[in-house]
Amino acid sequence: AVRLAVEGTLAAVIVQTASGDYLQILDISNPTAPSVQGSPLLVGPTGTAGGITLKHGRAYVAAGQAGLKIYALSIPASPVLLSTVATVGSAYSVTVQGGYAYVGDLPATIDVIALP
Repeated sequence: AVRLAVEGTLAAVIVQTASGDYLQILDISNPTAPSVQGSPLLVGPTGTAGGITLKHGRAYVAAGQAGLKIYALSIPASPVLLSTVATVGSAYSVTVQGGYAYVGDLPATIDVIALP
């Protein structure tokens, strides 16, 4: 695992492999026996995914030059890509608060993205 975010009984993990960066969802309602939900979902080439945040049943992934990727987790075993939002630079970190996603990217920029 490269990155991790937790909300309620769900954990989202960015897994980096030689074939790419993947989003994997786990049910952690039993902390001593986390349960993998579905198959890993390709986010992009290896090294693409930076930070990840879970908020209100959605995963927000800072996806390098692809910008911000937003996934619905209403069915944790089948995340759905809702949108990809372009950022000024390469997105490396993300946090969500008050209806906005704050994305840290290179070259030293903060993107403030209003969420639907």
